[in-house]
Amino acid sequence: MITSRRDTTLQRVAGYTGALMQTDPSYTVTGTGIHDFTFDGNRDQQNLASSFDGEFGFKHSSYVAVFSDFINSPHIAVVIGADSFGSQVLSSNFTRAHHFGV
Repeated sequence: MITSRRDTTLQRVAGYTGALMQTDPSYTVTGTGIHDFTFDGNRDQQNLASSFDGEFGFKHSSYVAVFSDFINSPHIAVVIGADSFGSQVLSSNFTRAHHFGV
């Protein structure tokens, strides 16, 4: 049983610059929820001069709710595509991100 968001953690490997999780831009995603995850960007092990994708990114989405923790991001933790509508990030915590923004 998951009792904490930290029970399920996706951590960026040193040197990896892609997203930890993202939707396929060729599909429209609807009614999706990500709950009780921790996305760890592993900032201390990264070359911050590199270009990074956000830890979590979604495009072509009509509704995505994220109830998660985003920690140690080497760049921006969450990327919401301009073509997303009705997307929400709710009850989430952001700690030690290099940049904050959407």
